[in-house]
This record gives sequence, C-alpha cells and structure tokens, in this order.
Amino acid sequence: QNAGSAGEKAQMVTEADFAFRQAFALSPSSVDAVFRYINLLIHQQRFDDGILIAETHANFANKTTPIHDVAGQLKKMKLAAAQPKTTT
Repeated sequence: QNAGSAGEKAQMVTEADFAFRQAFALSPSSVDAVFRYINLLIHQQRFDDGILIAETHANFANKTTPIHDVAGQLKKMKLAAAQPKTTT
C-alpha cells in the first residue's frame, strides 16, 4: 500500500512474512499474530500455508477461541479459488 514500486511491495511482503513467522514461532498461541499472518497468506493465495498455521495454532490455543473454524474456512476459500471463473 505504501510501496512506491512493485519491487518495494514484494520486499515489504517478504519482510512481513518473515516477521509473522517469527511471531508465530515465539508464540504459537497468539490469536492476533495468527489471524494477521493468515490474512497476509490469504492475500497471497497461500491457502495451504494458512491451513497449516491455523491447524498448528489450534493445537496450542484455548479450545474456545474462534481459530478452530478458520482452517475449515480456508479450505473452502482454497476450493473457491481453484474453481474456474465463469462470466454470464
């Protein structure tokens, strides 16, 4: 969003991905870090990575957190993204 060129934007995304991986490694039970990281992954169409993060987080998280439904939602998003776009 604040990047001046495509190269700068790609670098910012790479750095954000690295920062989120570090946050997840340090605190896999952090709902905030997980949701924000999954949001980044969704924008990159990296659904499998998001599913893995959500499922791993679910092993560490409180059983009442909303994260338990996120893996299922990501699987649906992955299927929808794989469907060919039709125009009528």
